[in-house]
Parts: sequence; structure tokens; C-alpha cells
Amino acid sequence: MDPLTAIGLASNIIAFVDFASKLIYGAHEVYSSNTGRVGEYDDLAQVIGDVESITRRLGYGNGAPTDDDIAIRKLAANCRDLSDDLIKALNKLRSKKAKSGSESFRVAWRSMREKGGIKSLEERVNLYRRQILDRIIIMMSEKTSSVHQMLEESSKEARTSVQQTRRELRDLREAVVSSTESLRDNNYNGVVSL
Repeated sequence: MDPLTAIGLASNIIAFVDFASKLIYGAHEVYSSNTGRVGEYDDLAQVIGDVESITRRLGYGNGAPTDDDIAIRKLAANCRDLSDDLIKALNKLRSKKAKSGSESFRVAWRSMREKGGIKSLEERVNLYRRQILDRIIIMMSEKTSSVHQMLEESSKEARTSVQQTRRELRDLREAVVSSTESLRDNNYNGVVSL
């Protein structure tokens, strides 16, 4: 056998051993799992379920919906639809028979074949999630900005009110002092004339 053929054969054997070890590891993981899925897909299913639950609650406030509310509702609906697709795909990658060796290999094989599709769906869900978060951050920033503006206006009104109150108190003090002096002068003139 020439050296190039030997190297090609060795690399094919290594690739096969790598593939077989991943398949065996995946089958063992499915076999040992309580859910009948590969471990990474268990975690993904839990996270996607949580994302789906959260998106159901988004955008439903009191009063007429704003443009941001409408945009978030649309993003949330798209995210839920995609999450549903991902959950369905993950459920197809679940063992139907608990602790079945052949079923575990089937699920592991299918998981390896579907990995690209699952990853694509996961990335798309994450894209929607990021868009929703960006929209919420912008909304919070705008609300914070409007609250800041309201506080500035209230502060300005309070300063104006304080200045007006000071003027009124100064005028009142002057009136009291003037009245007191006037009374004292009248009393002094009244005592002198007696």
C-alpha cells in the first residue's frame, strides 16, 4: 500500500471512530436521560419553553397600544411560532421507549442529522429574543427620559413656587413691620397727648 493511500485510510478510520464515538455517547446520553433526549436538547427545550411563556405576556398593557406595543406583540408572536416549531423538532428527537437501546441509537442518530436544523431554529429564536429586548430597552429609555423631563418640569415649578412664596412672605413681613410701626407711632402719639 502506498503512503498516500495509507494516510487516506487512516484519516477515514479516525473520522469513522470519531463519528461512532459521538453516536455511542449520544445513545448513552439518551438511554440515561429521564426525558429521552440528548442533554443539550433538554436544556434547550427548557429555555425555549421559558421564552415561549414570557412572550405570551409581552405587549398587553392597559389602554390603547402604542407603536412599540404593537411591534413587541408582532415580534413575540413570531418568536412563539418559531419556538413552537423548535419544540416540535425537539420532541421528534425524543425516545418513545424508555431505556431502549435501539431507540436510544435511533434518537442519537437523528439528533446528529438534525443538529444543523435545530441550531438554525435556535439562532432565529435568539434573534427574535434580542429584537424584543432591544425594543424593551428603547421603550424603557424613552419612559425614563419622559420621567426625567417631568421631574425637571416639576422641579422648575417648585423653584418658581418657592420664589413666589418668598416674595409673598417678604411683602407680608414688610406689611407687618409697617403696621407695627404705625401702631407704635399711634400709641406713642396717643400717650404723649394724654
